[in-house]
Amino acid sequence: ADRINKLKELFKNEKKNKENGNRQNREFYPFWTMKEEQKAVVRFLPDKNPENPYMFYIEKLEHTLPINGKNTKIPCLSQYGEDCPICELSRKYYKQEGKESKNGKFYYRDKISLARILVVDDPLPADDETGEKFTGKVCITQFGYQIMQKIKAEIGNIPDDEDFDFLSFDKGYNFTIYKTAFGKYGKYDVASSFDRRPSAIPAEYRAACEDLIDLSTLIPANPGYEKVHAMLSCHINGDDYVEGSSNESSSNGNSESAPVVKKKV
Repeated sequence: ADRINKLKELFKNEKKNKENGNRQNREFYPFWTMKEEQKAVVRFLPDKNPENPYMFYIEKLEHTLPINGKNTKIPCLSQYGEDCPICELSRKYYKQEGKESKNGKFYYRDKISLARILVVDDPLPADDETGEKFTGKVCITQFGYQIMQKIKAEIGNIPDDEDFDFLSFDKGYNFTIYKTAFGKYGKYDVASSFDRRPSAIPAEYRAACEDLIDLSTLIPANPGYEKVHAMLSCHINGDDYVEGSSNESSSNGNSESAPVVKKKV
């Protein structure tokens, strides 16, 4: 009975830690958790860095590999202008197995677009503890391929002679993210769109919006070739990965040293 009670206490603490983690991450807006046929209205905020050609978002590249019994996100070194051993392995599979290679796709990098937004209208339930919703808050969010294609199409269809500064605080345009029922996860590229009329950001939200950040600070630090190579090797060989272990020094930093595997994923 004592062991069962300890197990129950462990489960209770795990639940509490998860709930606390969700509350502490209120600066990140998970719009995709809304129900089907609901919509979230947001306003894109510009990057503080005028050199960012994307203006309001930045691309994060990462790989996901099972390591030490769990899926691990690994920054793709190509986003730092360096050779990436995981990308090299993906290319080798595509070359050997053709464009339909499941292994090539498995090791290929994921692209996520990170943006900073003002949440204008939030359909998500209020926080259980604080009772707060995201409405009126400035948050970071992320967009996958599907919704980014919709956003790009909307912007691309704007006539060149039309005054459509969607990032303007005074005459900008809100963007409605609409979750259409489709399969297990829903679709966002059917009814999502910019408003047809411009609007000003409400005065009570203006100060938070004007406090811009450099979006490049949202990209994780470069882990280095040796670390990524070591993690990939542990994944392939089924070894445990230990941070700072000697296997991180086994690579010479050359993409040609990327492991060549024969097993299928």
